[in-house]
Amino acid sequence: MNWLLFGELLTAYWNVGRIICEYEQFEPDRADYGKQTIKELSRTLTREFGKGFSRLNLWNMRQFYLAYPKCQTLSGKLSWSHYS
Repeated sequence: MNWLLFGELLTAYWNVGRIICEYEQFEPDRADYGKQTIKELSRTLTREFGKGFSRLNLWNMRQFYLAYPKCQTLSGKLSWSHYS
């Protein structure tokens, strides 16, 4: 496996999660519609970029960001990462 590519994917997924969380915080009214927002975002991203952006994947990206809110420390917390 190309570890550089894997690191880029982790960063991309983390950023998608960050954007979702920031959107929820910036627009608190819309946080109540979280499931609907994720559903619409999933449709848009899938149409734009192809598969990999299912509702479950987007929800997991959001959870990933919430678990590791500081990206620069992420690689140090992932024991299997070659970036620590």
